[in-house]
Amino acid sequence: MNTAEFLTISAAIVPDRVAIAGPDERITYGELQSRANRLAQAFQEMGIGRGQAIGIMAVNCVEFAEIYYASASVGATLVPLNFRAKPEELTYMIDSTDVTALFISERYFSIYEGIQSSTPSVKHVIAMDFEKAGLPSLKSLRESHEDIPVWCETDDKDATLIIFTSGTTALPKGVVLSYQALTSLVVNTQAPADPSVDQQVVLVSVPFFHIAGATTLMSAVFSGRRLVVLPQFEPQAWLSAVQQEGVTHSFVVPTMLKRIIEVDDFDKYNLSTLQLITYGAAPMPFEVVRRAVDVFAPLRANVGLMNSYGQTEATGSMTTLGPDDHRLDGNPEENDMKVSRLRSVGRPMTDIDVAILLPDGRVAATNEEGEICIRGDRVMRGYNKRDDDTESALKDGWLHTGDVG
Repeated sequence: MNTAEFLTISAAIVPDRVAIAGPDERITYGELQSRANRLAQAFQEMGIGRGQAIGIMAVNCVEFAEIYYASASVGATLVPLNFRAKPEELTYMIDSTDVTALFISERYFSIYEGIQSSTPSVKHVIAMDFEKAGLPSLKSLRESHEDIPVWCETDDKDATLIIFTSGTTALPKGVVLSYQALTSLVVNTQAPADPSVDQQVVLVSVPFFHIAGATTLMSAVFSGRRLVVLPQFEPQAWLSAVQQEGVTHSFVVPTMLKRIIEVDDFDKYNLSTLQLITYGAAPMPFEVVRRAVDVFAPLRANVGLMNSYGQTEATGSMTTLGPDDHRLDGNPEENDMKVSRLRSVGRPMTDIDVAILLPDGRVAATNEEGEICIRGDRVMRGYNKRDDDTESALKDGWLHTGDVG
């Protein structure tokens, strides 16, 4: 399934619902589909199609969704670039993926100018939110092409996203994710858009260049939710967005959750619409999650906390510890058991196989330590142009996470 169909389906079912809400703009599913169609027409005119890479360097914005779904429509691969990366890392990301078209915001254009001579694969530079002589703008591309759907026949194994993992001592690795991987995650965890039920509202403040941000976008569009986009995370902005937009769901990393519950005037915000806060992407200190349980206790009837453990290589979440395990509303013995579970990452998701394997490939016995490994349609295709790393991670059908379980 081409992930462009996520938008096509929702635009057909709930065209007038708000799809994306940014600080300065709100667009419906019908409008998002129209924009994606027009941009896909522009891509075809530029000779961009199946197997080619399109880069984007910008903070979270409404336009990101438009660019992704236009890219998927023509079978291209989107490469969201970490704008916090060093120039040499950005050069590597662009060069190693052979980015042919680069969408860039004014905020980061000077950085690109500094590495432009080292990125010869880039044939088209498109200004996202500014005008510059000699550069086409996203707005001009959109307005100069017709609202006619574009469809490209793709293979399930074709790459739709390349997400770079952070490098510490080495260059970041590009995780190649296929249409099949994204479809498996979204279709198995989300219900499609339904006009007969109230629209849920999802707040995203994790960068779209992170797997959690990218999959939040995919899931929200497929399920017909309203995606509220914060350009960058600030705890007060997060709380204000929940209150103003009636947010029901949000994903945060541990440092975000810590900063949210430490806001001095936390109690002044109306968070009554919140149903679920999912946290993950890094180890959660026990003290933080334990305090979060208490802080959100007054909202216990509505809001739940969920721990999500995953990896980019697995297209996101692999296990979850659900809201019931975070609600300490039982007797003392039950609560003590739940508190002990808060130190775990929960249970495997149903669409993947999880095993604890020993170095010789055998399954570890109960209470025996080994490596957490997974298999299923969500496993990455491999690391972009890193064959040795791919062979180390993918063995006998299993993704070896490098984590101890």
